[in-house]
Amino acid sequence: MQGWIRQASQQFEARQARFHPPGQVGPMGAAVAAGHMLGLDAMGLRNALSIAASRTGSLLANAGTMTKSTNCGVAVAAGLEAAMLAARGFTGNPDIFEAPQGYVDGLFDDRFVLDDLLNYGPPFRVVEPGYAIKMFPSQYGTHFAITAALELHGKIGDPAAIEAVEVVTPQMFYIDRPKPATGLAGKFSWQ
Repeated sequence: MQGWIRQASQQFEARQARFHPPGQVGPMGAAVAAGHMLGLDAMGLRNALSIAASRTGSLLANAGTMTKSTNCGVAVAAGLEAAMLAARGFTGNPDIFEAPQGYVDGLFDDRFVLDDLLNYGPPFRVVEPGYAIKMFPSQYGTHFAITAALELHGKIGDPAAIEAVEVVTPQMFYIDRPKPATGLAGKFSWQ
C-alpha cells in the first residue's frame, strides 16, 4: 500500500514531497495490514483507510531533529488505531482517496495518479523494486557513503598519508549539510 501510494504520488524526491513520506503513507499501509489481520471486509478497510488518512502528516521541516525520528512509529500506531476503530464500527468517508479535501487532494499535488492504487498483486512492491533496511541511524542516502568508508577503513595503511578525501554523490539537498551543528543534523549530512 505504501509503495503504490508513493508511486501514484509521483513524488520521488524529498524536494517534491509536502510531508515526510513515512508520516504520509505509513498510517495507510499500517491500516491495511492491521485491517487484514483483524479480518475487516471491504467497507471496514475503506473506513480504516479514511480514519488513517486523518492521521497522516509529519513535516519535513523536522528533518534533522528528534521529532523526525518518531514519524515512523507514530504512523504505524495511527494506522493500527484506525483499523481497530473500524473493527469496532467507527466510520469515515469511504471515498477518502477521491473526496475533495480528502487524502489525495490534501496531501499531494495534481500529479497523483489515482489509478495506480489499483495495481494490487504482482509485482509486489516489497519484492520489486524491493525494500531497503536501514543499517545506520541516518538518512538512507548517507548509507552509501558510510558503507564505502567502512569498506575502505581496513584497506588504509597509514591514515596520516591521506591528504584529502573526495566524495562524489548525486545532488540531494536533503542531506547536503557541510557543517552540521549537532549530531542529529549530522545524520542528514553527506559530509
